[in-house]
Amino acid sequence: MKIRLTSVYDYPHHEFVELLRGTESFRFITWPILSFQPASGIWPERWEIGRDVFRFRLFGILPVGSQQISISNPSNGFASDGSVVLRDDGSGTLMQRWDHWITTKSLGDNQTLYVDEVEVHARYLPLVFTPFCALFALAFYAHRQRRWKKYLLHKKHPQCNAGS
Repeated sequence: MKIRLTSVYDYPHHEFVELLRGTESFRFITWPILSFQPASGIWPERWEIGRDVFRFRLFGILPVGSQQISISNPSNGFASDGSVVLRDDGSGTLMQRWDHWITTKSLGDNQTLYVDEVEVHARYLPLVFTPFCALFALAFYAHRQRRWKKYLLHKKHPQCNAGS
């Protein structure tokens, strides 16, 4: 099943892309629904092209297995239209497929269009569990997009408490 969510952020596109590639922002926007721990024990400063395995917990408490995060950059940097596409073609303990595409594009005047598209397929009893996984993905990416707004506000105005 596939879901798609879109937001517009009042933030310059080039600066947003730099934040998007950092793992600090990822940790902020996924918390508290999911918390991740690299299997290697060491967080990279930036997402790089390649694969890493992460263990994750629901609400920081309930272990829910591991997930292979497989980052690629299909736009090869900035595409000719100025957009940036990042892809995580992952899989894991619970998910046979978690294919997440992030597309960003400048809207001019310091605004960035941000799109999350994800296709999910549950590993076990996919006909039964995939719809539930899609509902979770919808809630999770809506949460992430709200957290992006909070994170960007904090980056613009560090004196504001963005909270955890």
